[in-house]
Amino acid sequence: MYVFRIENKSGSGPYVGKSTGVSRLLHLKHWNPHSYHTGCFYDFDKIDYKKVCGFESIDRCVRWFSGFFYQLHKDGYFLSVYEVAEYDVDYSKSGHQIMFRKCFAKPVEKIESIGFRKKRKVLKEVYCVQQV
Repeated sequence: MYVFRIENKSGSGPYVGKSTGVSRLLHLKHWNPHSYHTGCFYDFDKIDYKKVCGFESIDRCVRWFSGFFYQLHKDGYFLSVYEVAEYDVDYSKSGHQIMFRKCFAKPVEKIESIGFRKKRKVLKEVYCVQQV
């Protein structure tokens, strides 16, 4: 299956640390157990620290980071597409996020975060992703 993740060139997601502008914003607005943007510690029954967060569809990724794409791009983040074995994916309680082991994932493509929203329809056709 294909999974989608926002990350920088070192492979870290925007929630790792609070060093960039977008990291500070996301921590302030998203880490709330009562919001749509539930932090992973609230949204997964068990955290496997060898796994990273991502999304099972482009639409879920776009909804999650809506309003932050310019800042993500400015801070050096992009969309990575990986192919992973379905048995290696953990689904969140909310259904918004997934976790997967990146060390076993096959990198497929990297797309600048500022432009992938416009390419969403084409990407969904390429990766046979159902609309959510």
